[in-house]
Amino acid sequence: MISAAGLAALELPAAGLLAADVDGHWRRANALLVAASELARSNVKGPKPDYRGADLTGARLAGADLAGASLRGASLIGADLSRASLRLADLTGADLRDAGLRGADLTQSLFVTQAQLDAAAGDASTGLPPALRRPAHWDA
Repeated sequence: MISAAGLAALELPAAGLLAADVDGHWRRANALLVAASELARSNVKGPKPDYRGADLTGARLAGADLAGASLRGASLIGADLSRASLRLADLTGADLRDAGLRGADLTQSLFVTQAQLDAAAGDASTGLPPALRRPAHWDA
């Protein structure tokens, strides 16, 4: 939901946009996203891996249980996440370029975007959140 201040910012002339407190808006929005992530991930029993900002480039995570993990801002470039459970994992800003998602379960992943999926490699067995579509190149 966009705040009243956010709606007002949409109507500002260019000079007003340049003077807008973008960092302040980002900090407030990010705090809400972090709180929502923590609340959702609290439903996962047991330890929740914290890989915020981690360099997992090329990591071999095939079949890993990453349920409830924080992968916010992690570099997963070329990582093998095939058959991994990413249930309620926070993927905010995670770099999934060339990450192998074949057979991975992202059906309940948090904050995964279409652009992240488009940059990754998956297949027909990759579980996706209902609002996102399987990239065409995954079928090739």
